Amino acid sequence: MDTRTLVETMLSTGKRHSVETKNLGVLALRICVLSLKFIDKPNLWKLRFGEDYVHWDLVNQFPAKNILGDCVAWLALLGVCKWDGLIKHEGVISARHSPLQTLRKNMRECNLDTGGEDAWTFVCKFQILLLIQGLSSLHAIEVLSCQVFKRNTHEGCMQLLAKQADLLFSPDEYVATLDFIFQHCTVNGKLLDENLALLQSSREDVQKCMQMSRMQVIQGRPRLRDRVGSVLQTSERKIQVDVSLNTWESYTGFCYKHQFPATLSEKIKSRLYFLAAQTRW
Repeated sequence: MDTRTLVETMLSTGKRHSVETKNLGVLALRICVLSLKFIDKPNLWKLRFGEDYVHWDLVNQFPAKNILGDCVAWLALLGVCKWDGLIKHEGVISARHSPLQTLRKNMRECNLDTGGEDAWTFVCKFQILLLIQGLSSLHAIEVLSCQVFKRNTHEGCMQLLAKQADLLFSPDEYVATLDFIFQHCTVNGKLLDENLALLQSSREDVQKCMQMSRMQVIQGRPRLRDRVGSVLQTSERKIQVDVSLNTWESYTGFCYKHQFPATLSEKIKSRLYFLAAQTRW
């Protein structure tokens, strides 16, 4: 999914659930919070966004689905998110956020750890994908890891999910960890705003073209497609062209040129017209 389609999807999702859509960077985090499972979403929402309004009845209307979409939409959304500063908070992660620390440990054992400064970004994306409601966790993390490592990671992802299934964390631990993740997330708002400007410009061009077409119709100036459909492609016009150019492109012109007797049936005339229209035998 390209960025412009992502922006359009995010805006429609926010408006559908009565969420503020002015800041696209914050909107991306709000969509993530509203799509999680195994946690108290209202509690996490209050920790991150305070008293900002959201229509919870619409969010909980389909409990087996998330509000954004499939794996393609989520990978595009996480593609504009980064966690560059988490390398400075490894001590805090080790002491207070066991789900994230354990996930990093299991990823190392399954040969899915990238290492370096981008390692925590990869771990945070994995953590979010594993907690998205209605999303196939195996497929999502496999596609993401294949994009990063440029190799088949199916076995490693299977081992990682097996290790994660043996772990039990309380909803409060998940809420604290996710609050920490979203607190240190950096969203590429500049890229989203640029694509929003392109999207709005495209919509304005379409609206102006529609207004101009309506004005021309109201003022009595026929549009070209109307003239083509009503004047140039009528049977009378075709007969006039056939007579003036001595051709028989139309069936009526063919009958007019050959001067068939009145007693000849239309069935015979149509068959003769079909035979004469053949270019080769």
